[in-house]
Amino acid sequence: MSLISIAEEQFQALKDKVVLVTGGSSGIGLVTIQLLISIGAKVVNVDVADQRAPGGMDPAVYQFVKADVTSWNQLRAAFEHAISVYGAIDHVFANAGISNKTDFLENDLDAEGLLAPPDLSCLQVNLVGLIYTVKLAAHYIRRHLPLGSPAKSGSIVLTASASSIQNFCTGDYGVAKHGVLGVMRSLYTTFQRAGQPGQALPLRINCIAPSWTDTGMVPKDLMTSAGASCQSAEAVAKSVLFLMADDTKHGQLLYSRDGQYLELGQTLLDHTNEKLALVLGPQAKPGQEEEELAAVMRIIAELQAQASSKATA
Repeated sequence: MSLISIAEEQFQALKDKVVLVTGGSSGIGLVTIQLLISIGAKVVNVDVADQRAPGGMDPAVYQFVKADVTSWNQLRAAFEHAISVYGAIDHVFANAGISNKTDFLENDLDAEGLLAPPDLSCLQVNLVGLIYTVKLAAHYIRRHLPLGSPAKSGSIVLTASASSIQNFCTGDYGVAKHGVLGVMRSLYTTFQRAGQPGQALPLRINCIAPSWTDTGMVPKDLMTSAGASCQSAEAVAKSVLFLMADDTKHGQLLYSRDGQYLELGQTLLDHTNEKLALVLGPQAKPGQEEEELAAVMRIIAELQAQASSKATA
């Protein structure tokens, strides 16, 4: 585990690439779009809010699509629009999110005076909407990346959070951001690692995990008054471009605080595997239980095929 530096010269690898960003009309998403356009990328901004900036951009390099990430049809239409305008999508930044709505302990009552269900809109936007985005990203990026393509050809970056790896008393928000990390880990071995041949999908997937960042969700003045530091949205945007541009990054969780960056993805996995070995035994190897799961799934598939064959016989 070590601090890393990000050189903006690396971003030139994204010149002329097509990047779809959700939640790009404000905060981290907006600054990321501005940075992408400044280095010559083409961007599609997908946001439920009306476009505020960067309005007036040349449509040859910037498109805005108003869509709600919790609506499959709206989000799919946004991806279709990107393909129709630019012909391909190279990278996707699944960033759209809202602040917490419940800690699951409210005593709100419904019209009948009974305990009302919690507001799960944060989970719908921050996790379900992100899952929709990832599924669509994998489909549309792969349209132009047949099996056998190098993994560096396309990538997906997810907005996780410092709360993804810590105790964090934000109820639904913390749950959603832990889920974002889970999405990456669930797809890590399905998506092809850089340089590895095989039948896995030729994509990379990574997460950013920003600490306090100056956005509409976390105003800097509020954090300063609480005695906490607050980094700029630009510092976080640089971590997004870094993960897209560096084709060696896959399954990485990049934490940022005060404009400093710490790679945690592999470190967390190594630590977990080390501890699991206490139970699994000295011959344990990384991913052993995932391999065991794959074996179980193969057996299930074989049994289902046998049952289907008997049924049609």
